[in-house]
Amino acid sequence: MNLWKRQLLAIIKIDLARTFFSKRGIWIYFLALCPAIPMIGHWVFGNARDSLGEDAQIFAGIFQFFYLRIAIFFGCVGIFMNLIRGEMLDKSLHFYLLGPVRREVLVAGKFLSGMIAAITIFCGSVLIQWVGIFVHHSPELLSSYMFSGPGMSHLISYLLAAALACVGYGAVFLWAGVRYRNPLIPAAGILVW
Repeated sequence: MNLWKRQLLAIIKIDLARTFFSKRGIWIYFLALCPAIPMIGHWVFGNARDSLGEDAQIFAGIFQFFYLRIAIFFGCVGIFMNLIRGEMLDKSLHFYLLGPVRREVLVAGKFLSGMIAAITIFCGSVLIQWVGIFVHHSPELLSSYMFSGPGMSHLISYLLAAALACVGYGAVFLWAGVRYRNPLIPAAGILVW
């Protein structure tokens, strides 16, 4: 394995631990799991006579209007802007820059670690929400919906949309964290846009 691949893997390993177990990132977990709370409540207190189609529409509405537009957006702001800007504020970025690592490798490693963390957190939350909204239905109905009906393709579409949102938002916010001294101003502009 050549030097750049080893450096890239080392940066990813360091930043994944920092991203997943940071005290700054607790609110990102809360934001990702926020829509799962009413869905799990629907599971616990839901009525078995609820329509599966109504539950699918409720899931789609929450996913489109809250999860994609607010939760993933602000979660990616927190994850990706802290990769470079957070280390500059902590005065720890210079440790990377003192080593013999190319700047492109550093940014690519940080982006990949943020992408892995964001996709894991937000796609995992989509799975929890999916189970929470549909698990109170009968196993026969769920099996026919998931494997004979459109359920599996819907779930894959939601997971793919969440993953692509993490990649897209992540690229923009990592760029803003590198480019601007106060990256929250471009984030606010993107939110208004």
